[in-house]
Order: sequence, then structure tokens, then C-alpha cells
Amino acid sequence: RFLFIQGINVISTIGTPVMNLVILFMGYRSVGMAVVSLALNVVVRLVYMAYVRRALDIRPKYRNMPTGALREIFAFSFWVFVSNIVGQIYSATDTVIIGTIPKLATIGAAVYSIGNTFTSIMFSLSQITPGFFTPKVNQMVFSGCTDADLTDLTIRVGRLQGYLVALVCSGFIAFGKPFIERYVGPGYEESYWVAVFVMIPNCIPLVQSVAHSILQAKNMHQFRSKVYLGIALLNIAGTLLLVRKYGVVGAAIPTGISYFIGHGIVINWYYWKRVGLDIPRFWKSIIPIFMIAAVICMITLLLSHWIDFDSWFRLLAGILGYTAVYAICIWQFALNKAERTKLINTFKK
Repeated sequence: RFLFIQGINVISTIGTPVMNLVILFMGYRSVGMAVVSLALNVVVRLVYMAYVRRALDIRPKYRNMPTGALREIFAFSFWVFVSNIVGQIYSATDTVIIGTIPKLATIGAAVYSIGNTFTSIMFSLSQITPGFFTPKVNQMVFSGCTDADLTDLTIRVGRLQGYLVALVCSGFIAFGKPFIERYVGPGYEESYWVAVFVMIPNCIPLVQSVAHSILQAKNMHQFRSKVYLGIALLNIAGTLLLVRKYGVVGAAIPTGISYFIGHGIVINWYYWKRVGLDIPRFWKSIIPIFMIAAVICMITLLLSHWIDFDSWFRLLAGILGYTAVYAICIWQFALNKAERTKLINTFKK
């Protein structure tokens, strides 16, 4: 029944930007977008409630609450809450600091927000897959499976996420400049560099979402929340140091660096030495995917010196061609036998 919830999440992820576009074209601007977001969240929660009551026949009782279980739930969820709050602080830090500087307060905040939007899109796309595996992770941990089995699952799902994340990230690096120019017009060129500096280090946690689920299943997620807090403080210090001299790009650089230090080094060390996941084997399996994407991206950037993507037709043709070449190279050089068999069987179905 978990598939129902994830199906609703997929519909919500796709429907939100579509509805926002409709609202914007109708002229309601930011207030309209906020109302749409609120309305969609209310509808999703009501659907959840109806499904739980009718399809699962589960009706909550609020009398004689089990205090022991509540204490365990609170102890577990407190650090999830801390992680979410710190995540909000982290994501809002740069925009708030930029807004306090008069010469950047208007156009600077807009430039940074546009650049950050592309990272958010990549994050939303890559989070659809791991949610399906959360029940499996819990089942494996509670049944006493080995760390090697958990590593295998992390690699298997990480590779699936890696194919998508590498395509989106490298594709944006290759076509981001002309896309932003066509999308929002001149004057927002720095949005490209904001997105690049934030997007690249974000690839690390996006391909390790299952490892995060393993942390929660083992009740070891407190460390991750504390690292998140350290990342947020490091980002604040770095942004205050660089933003006045380098503008919005100066705000994005410490964001990316702090994220790389926290997720790429500290948390990966914790996964390896404390959680028991074989992180060297994980990255040995994942890095070739990103190397293929990097080579295709560099070739595309070289070709862009002779090919001008100055129209929507040329830009879309280039993106489609890039995707096709990427898919062929991944099929030829990255997919293993099991992934090819699964893909072929899926198309047959």
C-alpha cells in the first residue's frame, strides 16, 4: 500500500510546477503560487486521511496514549525535526544575507533564486525513486541483514539515481547558459554559476538517499543532523565573508563547499566507519556514471563554440540529442547485466 502514497507524491511533484505556471500566466504572481501550494498540500493530506480510513480501515484513538512508545517516537523524531529545521535555515541563508545588502537586495536575490531553482528541480526528480525502497530498508534492518546486503541495496539504488542525477547535472552545465538566457532574458547570467556551484555537491547526497534511510532505520541519524547544523554554520560564515566582494556567486561558493565537506567527506566517513556500509565499493560503482556524463558534457561545451543555441528549436534539439547520446553511452559502458535485463523486461511489459 506504500505505492499509493508514492504515487500521490509523484503526482504532487509534477502537478505543483504545472499549476504554478497556470497561476503565473493568469497574473496572480507569488501570492497565487503560495495559495496553490497550500491548497495542494491540504488536498494531499485529506487524500491520505481518506485512504487510511477507508482502504486500510485504520482509525486513530487518542485516549490512553502509550507514554513509553511516545517517548521513543519523540526521541527518534526530534533529530529528524532538527535536520529539517537546519535544512530550511541552510536553504534560506544565502537569500536572506543577499537581501540585507542594498546593491543586491532586489536583482541579486532574484538571480540567486533562479539558480537555486534548478537544484531544487534535480532534488525533486531524484527523490522519487528512493522513497519506494524505505519499507524494504526497514525490513532488512529489522530482520538482521548484513552490512554487505545493505551496501548492495545502496549501490543498486544509488546507480539508478546516478543515471538521472548525472544526466540532469551535466545537461544543465552543457545547456544552462542558453536556457537561462531564453527562459528569463539577459541580466541573469550569474544564475548559471549559482546553480553549478550548488548543484554539483548536491549530487553526493542525492545518490545516497538509501544510506540516509538506513541511518534512520538503525536510529543513527542524530549524527547527520549535527553535521547538517555544522554545514549551516559554515555556510553562514562563508557567505558573510564572500558575498560583498563576489556578489551572488560569492554566496553560492561557500554553500557548495560546505555541502561537499559535510556530505562528501564527514557523512561518507560516518557511513563507512560507523554504519558499516562499504563506501569505497559504493563510489567505485557510481563514479564511472558521472565520468561518462562529464566527458559528454565537455564535448558539448566544446561544440557550443561553433553551434549557437540561440533559439528554442536549436536548444531543444541540442538537449534531445544530448539525452540520446547519454542514453547510448550509458547503455554501452555503464549498465551492468542485471540492469540491462531489468530494463529490457520493463520495456517488454
